[in-house]
Amino acid sequence: MKRKILGMITIVAVILGMGTAVPALAADVTVSIDAPAEASPASDFTVNINITEVTGFDACNYDVSFDASVLRLDSVTSGLIGSTAIPVDVYNEISTGTYRVIQNVPGLTGVAGSGYLAVLSFHVLGAEGDSSAISLSNGMIASNLAEEITATWVSGSVEVTVTPVLVSIDAPDEAAPGSDFTVNVNIGDVTDFDAASYDVSFDTLVLRLDDVTAGLIGATAIPVDIYSEIEAGTWRVVQNVPGVTGVTGSGSLAVLHFHVIGADGDSSAISLSNGVLSNNLAEEITATWAGDSVAIADTTAPVVTITPFTPDPTDNTTPTLTGTATDESNISTVEYKVDDGIWTAATASDGAFDSPSEGYTFTTAALSEAEHTVYVRATDSAGNTTAEVDYASDSFTVQTVAPGDANGDGTVNVLDITRVERAIVALDPETSGSDANQDGVINVLDITRIERMIAGLE
Repeated sequence: MKRKILGMITIVAVILGMGTAVPALAADVTVSIDAPAEASPASDFTVNINITEVTGFDACNYDVSFDASVLRLDSVTSGLIGSTAIPVDVYNEISTGTYRVIQNVPGLTGVAGSGYLAVLSFHVLGAEGDSSAISLSNGMIASNLAEEITATWVSGSVEVTVTPVLVSIDAPDEAAPGSDFTVNVNIGDVTDFDAASYDVSFDTLVLRLDDVTAGLIGATAIPVDIYSEIEAGTWRVVQNVPGVTGVTGSGSLAVLHFHVIGADGDSSAISLSNGVLSNNLAEEITATWAGDSVAIADTTAPVVTITPFTPDPTDNTTPTLTGTATDESNISTVEYKVDDGIWTAATASDGAFDSPSEGYTFTTAALSEAEHTVYVRATDSAGNTTAEVDYASDSFTVQTVAPGDANGDGTVNVLDITRVERAIVALDPETSGSDANQDGVINVLDITRIERMIAGLE
């Protein structure tokens, strides 16, 4: 029974001189093996026998040799120089692993240009660690005048090595605190897979593994026989496909179900170790195991405070307010608005918003005489902005005329008593200074309050 072994063939060029001859027509012609860089054991690959600029080419013969225990030559087909096909008249095994190839272009016009003499089709018989030269010897190129065209012949060699199957963690870049997420344990192209065991490790202060469920290669489920915590933060997973037919293809071995117990700014690697893959002949499949990591996203908005403005009421129409903004991440901006106005940038107290705790300050535009409310919000470096229900706010009254100064002349005296009396009986309009006791109503209580102020009792 032939068994496929995953692998690759690396071609290493070796230049072999074919001897010295007297040039007949052309110089600097090179004939060389052009094999692929990689090929899998039990696979097929082709090799071009290239030829550089040649003039008057008519015919050639050469021997191709290789290790018959590693490679099998299945066919030799025509080449092409420019637009002219170069037929293969005959190829024949003259000894084990050595084939003689004879080619001749019909007619006597000759062919000029570059291209390839023939295509060799090989099948890989060898296993990992085998190697074989692919050499050219006894080469002769004839011109259409029956003269030899001198050439350099370049051979090659192949080595059979295993290409590891890639098993890798596919974790999200970020996960929110308190959230759940899944991670695939992916597997690349594998042949005759039957079973696997591996360890999954992570930071238990950041993540909790809640479950490990079956993966899928092609249309075949890959059951999880057992998963168990062998030490804090390291779980061993064992999987086995029922039967011994084996599974071929790519997909996932398992799905890991995590819950985030860490906070903003935490992170955890999710690594794979001690991994073993088995084929259906109980042989190890060489693999590369690659981990990943997940960061805990910052989803928390900054907390903002504001220092209550004093005095209240105030005659300052452009008050300056201060406060602080704090967060797990750096504060990037602080903004304020007055009443239903537009958001305006505040200034960092230390000159720049670049740390998790920042003082801020701002001076409003000129405010009218009225009660005003100032709102403040902040945004952190992760883009989280304080929600409306969490805005910092402060309300205060702007009053440019002092309570009791009913006529607004800057002095509280008997003239203000008369002015309040006239306002009460609607002979004069009400003024902000008329409301001496600041209860929102202008009446005789304000007259008494002014009298007490004049007398120095208040």
